[in-house]
Amino acid sequence: MIFIFYPFLISAHPTLKNLKAQMIQTETILDITDNSGIRKIRCLKILGSKYGSNGKILCGSVIKIKHRKNKKIPFFRGNLVFVLIIQTKFFLRRTDGERVVFLRNSGVIVDKKFKPHASRILNPICSEFRKKRYTKLLSSVAFLV
Repeated sequence: MIFIFYPFLISAHPTLKNLKAQMIQTETILDITDNSGIRKIRCLKILGSKYGSNGKILCGSVIKIKHRKNKKIPFFRGNLVFVLIIQTKFFLRRTDGERVVFLRNSGVIVDKKFKPHASRILNPICSEFRKKRYTKLLSSVAFLV
């Protein structure tokens, strides 16, 4: 199961009530959920803030790539890439009181103009990306949560 709704469990949990949003920071390892050829990256810097959440852009270093025999992948281990965060393990609050929790931290490779590098995104993303106007990202997603 890729997404889980915990609207009552998280709000009733005593240690999570006063927890600040410490989602993704430097040295965090993220999975890449598109068909660009990269599997994992390590976060080096989040652009604009100290912590990253859904919809933030970060700069990262490639850790692991997919091995394909017939296709050449334009990325190598150690390359610097920009990543748009689409899923975090930390819960996301919605205005109606629901909280969305994903099972892993993941992102999508974007270029310098913040357009997706790949043509397909393999995991669902939150519907809050509609408000942030990532139209090209939304057209390549299988479904929204």
